[in-house]
Amino acid sequence: MNKKFIIAGLATLVAGNASALSLKDGLGVVFEENPALQAVKNELKVKEQEKNQARSGFMPDVEASYSLQDQNINLEGAPSGDASPSAGSVTLSQPLFTGGATLAGFKAAKYSVQAADFNYSLQQQNTFKSAANTYLSVLTAQEVYEFNKRQVATNTEEMKRVKQRFELGDITLPNLKEFEARLSGYIAEKEAAYGNLLAAKAAFIAIFGRPADDLLWPSISPNLPASLDETLDVARQNNPDILQQKLLLKASRENVDVARAGFMPKVSAVASWSNNSNSYGSTDTNVTTVGVQASIPLFKGGETVASYKAAKLRKLQSEDNLRQKVRTIEAIASNSYNDLQVQIQRVKALKVRLESFQITTDAVEKQEAAGEASIIDVLDARDDEFSAKVDLQLAKQALDLAKLELLSSVGKFTNQDLENVFLAEQAK
Repeated sequence: MNKKFIIAGLATLVAGNASALSLKDGLGVVFEENPALQAVKNELKVKEQEKNQARSGFMPDVEASYSLQDQNINLEGAPSGDASPSAGSVTLSQPLFTGGATLAGFKAAKYSVQAADFNYSLQQQNTFKSAANTYLSVLTAQEVYEFNKRQVATNTEEMKRVKQRFELGDITLPNLKEFEARLSGYIAEKEAAYGNLLAAKAAFIAIFGRPADDLLWPSISPNLPASLDETLDVARQNNPDILQQKLLLKASRENVDVARAGFMPKVSAVASWSNNSNSYGSTDTNVTTVGVQASIPLFKGGETVASYKAAKLRKLQSEDNLRQKVRTIEAIASNSYNDLQVQIQRVKALKVRLESFQITTDAVEKQEAAGEASIIDVLDARDDEFSAKVDLQLAKQALDLAKLELLSSVGKFTNQDLENVFLAEQAK
């Protein structure tokens, strides 16, 4: 009988772990399903089609037309008759010279596609950071709620003993009321912690599109820069925000050439064939034409000049945007590196603090049992230990998020980087 229960328990445990959602897998879900990220992905596809449109400028234009009419002709002094005239033509035009507009337009479109690709990487990182924060917030809220439940359970049991001691005259009324007040406060904190847990789970659904059930504690151990200088170097070379702005600058330079081409002549090779047929007193005609067509802009009311100046100003804007972007990313990368160092030391210190409070709590409980400390001293010690547990849990979350923030600042927190971010994740 016992063996059956053991086997059933193991089967339940295996099934539970099989359905658990790790942070790595969760980010994979976000990558495939998150609507906001999919919208950015579709924008990349739009840019691809715009590049195809620009490429079409190198190709010939071919146009065919055909018309057919049904006529009844009445001429004075002549018999009437019916006619069905038709006309058809095919025209081909091949651009030969566009002042460089076609080539520059294609290059600008190509750079825009590459910039959109880096924007997609940038949005992946932003979405992943938000998702990771939400995922870890659920786990932390769950832990804090468990801390509160254990605190309430422990002190509820202790309350029974305190009342017995009060009835025996071993504890004063003020101490009893203090204990009751503390216990009521613990219950209120537990309910608040439960509310925070529910809020974290609701935020989880908004990003991941599924309930926050059976989550796993992540083991985040990426290959991080070893120094601040390395962080800044990698960020300048790899941050998608900077790379996107560099490509937008290249595109703006090409757009200047597109606008400049408005001052240049345009030359095309033209070939056409037409046929006209009339079934009433006329003969068919076939005309074939081959030639070169040129046009020279003379005056457009200042439109060409204004367009050219606007393109140059947009290029200057892109240069300024790039300089500012580099400064901003350097500041973000520097802050991320420094914050990680702070969080590492903070977690170490809070671990020591918790261990010290645990020893203190144990000692005060023994003193209280020996009559050398009051029950309020025990509550104070337990409160300190509880606060230390919560602070450490929050610090661990902050440390994990600091690692991911640093990864993001150097452009290494996209979907293709996930294999290098997480070690094997363990069940909670």
